[in-house]
Amino acid sequence: MKRKENKIDDIVKSRFFRLALKKGVAMIGNKNKLVNLGLQVFDKLDKGENLQSVGADFLNQVRLLARLIQFSATRKYRQISPKTMVLIIGAVIYFVSPLDLVPDFIPLLGYADDVTLLAWIFTAVGKEIADFEVFYKQYLATAEIDYIELEGKEKS
Repeated sequence: MKRKENKIDDIVKSRFFRLALKKGVAMIGNKNKLVNLGLQVFDKLDKGENLQSVGADFLNQVRLLARLIQFSATRKYRQISPKTMVLIIGAVIYFVSPLDLVPDFIPLLGYADDVTLLAWIFTAVGKEIADFEVFYKQYLATAEIDYIELEGKEKS
């Protein structure tokens, strides 16, 4: 356990993560940049063959973080503190950046720091992510019901 704590300490204290946090602070009010950041996550997940080894549940949590950023940016979701959002945005910026503590192009090891940081984020702000997941599932269900109702009215 001590070794894992040292690894996350190394990542969080790295100049790469500190820079990602600064970028996160600068992006917090920029809807377009935040929506684009979410798209970069989806793109990296689609192209990151080495990421498939971490498992579908983990990758779905990463997708959920991207949605959280996008929904917060577009003000569809407002139940999260700015401090928590900066932490999430910083972690996601670190994730999408190919050059970080362990550059992504290094075979087998390139994503280890990204996965470690995101796993730490899932733990550190897990309740906030879980709250958003409930909201997001309700949002999707409502959107589907609205679509079915609109589709039914067109046929009448």
